[in-house]
Amino acid sequence: TASGKESPLTSNSALVPCNGSKVEKSSGNLSYDWAYGASPLAERPELKDRVSVTANGALLINRFSGKDHGKYTCRVRDGNSVVEEVTVDVDDKYRLLAEVCHPSGCISAEKCDSPSETRTSCLLDGEVCCSVVREDAKHRCGHFLGECMKSCTQEIQVLQADDCEEGTTCCVLVY
Repeated sequence: TASGKESPLTSNSALVPCNGSKVEKSSGNLSYDWAYGASPLAERPELKDRVSVTANGALLINRFSGKDHGKYTCRVRDGNSVVEEVTVDVDDKYRLLAEVCHPSGCISAEKCDSPSETRTSCLLDGEVCCSVVREDAKHRCGHFLGECMKSCTQEIQVLQADDCEEGTTCCVLVY
């Protein structure tokens, strides 16, 4: 928002898609690299610990603020060759809408990392909404910010999760 504070209808995360005209026509063996300005995100200390890339190449920025506004470039690769570069001017319009409570964050209060994060009630069975779940209580793929997939690439960490269907595993991008 203009004041730098988030609205009750928005979250503190932003999701930036990597939409390009050639991306949909590629083989499907795609990888995505993001940069801010001319620097890869892994080389930007203010961003590298707050960003992740989804399976479809979208950039997720956690703790998003006005300082994160600017031009981001998504480089789409099919194997070793660059298929396309997409530049996006990121501002508050990419901020995610707040949910009453994401199902992966609906747990019993004692599983939350901090009592201050247990104030929001979930719509699921009276549990609480918890944005930071204790490590020993994580069991859903969403708690790891992962996706259930048939297989994971080498740079992806495979984790055990109770909510992945049989034949799939929880894949989490690791930097």
